[in-house]
Order: sequence, then structure tokens, then C-alpha cells
Amino acid sequence: MTSYQIAESASFIISLVCYDKLRHTPYKWFPWFLGITVLVEFYGPYYTRRYHASNVWLYNIFTPLEIIFYAWIFHSIYRGRIVRKLSLGFIPAYIIAVTINEAFIQGFGTFHSYTMLVGDFFVVLFSCCYFYELLKSNTQQSFLSITAFWIVTGLFFFYLGNIFYDLYWDYLLQNNLDNRRKIFNLINNNLILLLYACFSIGFICSKKAPLASVS
Repeated sequence: MTSYQIAESASFIISLVCYDKLRHTPYKWFPWFLGITVLVEFYGPYYTRRYHASNVWLYNIFTPLEIIFYAWIFHSIYRGRIVRKLSLGFIPAYIIAVTINEAFIQGFGTFHSYTMLVGDFFVVLFSCCYFYELLKSNTQQSFLSITAFWIVTGLFFFYLGNIFYDLYWDYLLQNNLDNRRKIFNLINNNLILLLYACFSIGFICSKKAPLASVS
């Protein structure tokens, strides 16, 4: 078991332990989402070892769903009408973009780096919108005790880091600079540890309230 698989599994378990506090909040879907994430992250490497074949098809399905899930979470925790509409409208637009890309441009047998980069950008943008709302709010609650703050912080750094790699994805592969994915694993695996650490802290900070975000 790798370090990132341990981090994902631990975050999943913590979300289950904290579910009683999450069940009436927008974060109630996280245990289900993290459970699927753990299954994908264990099955992906197993599939490659067992069948000696690429598992890119699995991540071409899962990563767009991941972006869509996070867009829905942003929609659920936003207060402003414009950003709520933006995050909600992004979902069908992104589904269409991924479908076109995987069907006609990059193909389903190649990782959808173009639409992944778009997803990275919008998650970072949505994160910045949340931070802006939080700073403008009149909440007296410490940011460090707000579930959404930790979740969005993890997303912000994870997807910001991914942007830099995804920008050069095709260049690195075409020039045989990262065939063994060493650069990718170095960046992605460390970002995963940060992401799920933030998720776990956020679940622990959660309270039995309709929304534990901006007041």
C-alpha cells in the first residue's frame, strides 16, 4: 500500500467516523465519494499489474466525475448568487467538453489532459471565489474551525500544483521526459497527501449544523 493510498483510506475512514456531523451538511456525500476514490486508486494499479495494460480509461472516467463533484460542493457552500450559478453552470459545460475531447480530440485511450487542465483551472478559480467570500463575511468563527476552509484549502493547493504538470503533460510524454511518471508521481503523490490531510482535518472540525462555512 502506497502513502497516497493510506492517506485516501484514512480520510475515508475519518469521514465515516464523522458522518453523524456531516449528514446534514453539504459534505454528507464525501464518504460515498471517498469510498469510490479508494476503490479506483486500488483497482487502477491492480488492473495494470494483472492485465499488463494501461488504466488510463479508468481515470478518463473518474477524474471528470471528481471535478464535477467538487463543482457541486462549491455550489453548495457558496453564498453569492453569481458564483453559485457559475459553479452550477460549469457542470453541464464540463461534461460536454470532456465528451467532445475524449470522443473526437484526444480520444478515450489517451489521458484527457486538455479537459483536465480546464478542470484544474476552474477548481482553483472556485477556491479563490470561496476565499474571497470568506474574507468578506462577518463570521467571528476561526477559519481553522471551518470545514469548508480545510476542504477548499486542500483543493486549491492540489489543483494549483496539478496545473503546472498538466500544462506540460503532452510535451513531457512526447519528448520521453517522464515515461516512467517519476515527475508526475513526485508532484501528485505529495499533493494527494496534503489534499486528504486537509479533508480529514475538515471532517474532524465539522459541527452538527446545516452549513459550517461562511456566516
